[in-house]
Amino acid sequence: MKLKIEPFTPERREDLVDLFSRPGASIARGCYCICYRRAGKHVAQPGLSYSETNKRALKRLVERGVVPGLLSYESGRAIGWVSLGYRSSPSRPRVRLPAGACDAHCHIFGPEAIFPFADNRPFTPADAPKERLFALHAMLGISRCAIVQSGCHGFDNRVVADAIA
Repeated sequence: MKLKIEPFTPERREDLVDLFSRPGASIARGCYCICYRRAGKHVAQPGLSYSETNKRALKRLVERGVVPGLLSYESGRAIGWVSLGYRSSPSRPRVRLPAGACDAHCHIFGPEAIFPFADNRPFTPADAPKERLFALHAMLGISRCAIVQSGCHGFDNRVVADAIA
């Protein structure tokens, strides 16, 4: 089996709708991987189901240029999906990490207004600045990390240099 992995873009929307409409995808079809991006209570738009509200929210997100996930294809047909989303307000895990825990691979994205993304970037992420990463690490109990340069910033290493300064 040879898979092709592609970023989810507006042109691939129908592929995702088709994938989520297949048997066995009832959970994905309901949340459209938007629920994890929300904080607080989930409310459907008036006159719409939760599923349709989420589907439209994902459409708006991708139309803004955000790549919310990746689709895998086999023989031109979408066969898999992975969400690249994050929770805007994660909860503290019940398990404590050991002292000195390390995040061995993490990225910082922007903020784009200060650290612009490269024109030829492979995808456009949402801003995820160092302050957000460090706050998440503090909440999780991670004391060390290896920040890896993202292709979104091209060869401009200022975002990483700023984070380790």
